[in-house]
This record gives sequence, structure tokens and C-alpha cells, in this order.
Amino acid sequence: MRTKGAKDKRQRAPGGGRKAKAFTLLKRRIEAEQTDDADYAFALHAKVMRDPKQPITLRLECANWVSNRVLGLPKAETKHSGELNVSGFAVKPIDYAVAIAALAPGPVGDSEPSGTD
Repeated sequence: MRTKGAKDKRQRAPGGGRKAKAFTLLKRRIEAEQTDDADYAFALHAKVMRDPKQPITLRLECANWVSNRVLGLPKAETKHSGELNVSGFAVKPIDYAVAIAALAPGPVGDSEPSGTD
């Protein structure tokens, strides 16, 4: 007796099931070729990097390429000058001390602005 919601897992005969379409087969072949090409490029760079007969500049360039693939690209440093120029309008950085002083209320009990007599 089968319970509600349970499904039978049928064993398929070898070669059974839906056949892959031509596009799926082509996609798999292209992915395999890309993997082969990437492996070849990596092996070539590593070989040149280790070859003492090659010029040192080429060896260093290959070493940099290999390290970027193995360890990842180095983190890009962002420097900020403090000013922002948007469409010709120069935006200056905020002086937070001045802004806070301008927004802060006067001394307690001082209801009128100072300097008025």
C-alpha cells in the first residue's frame, strides 16, 4: 500500500531516460574545450615562469599572472582626496565640528540669541 505523497524511485535501464539535445551536447563540448584551454594557458605560464633561460621580465610577468589566478587579484586601493566633483560642481567635505556646533542648542536657560541688547 502506498502512502499519500510518496513516490516510487524506479530504476532506469542503462541508456534510458530523456536524451540530451544537440544544444546541450554542444554546450558541454565547448565547456570542456574552454577548460582544456585554461589548463593549457596556466601550464604554459607556469612553465615560462620556471624557465631560467627566459628573460627575467617575462618570467616575472608570468609569475604575476599565475599568482593572480591562484591567489586572486590583489585588493584595489581606493584613495579619496576629500573633494567630490560631480558634473562641474565641486563638493567640499563637511567640517563636522562646525556643523555640530551650528546645530547644537545654546546654553541652558538662554532663550534669546546672544548679542541682542
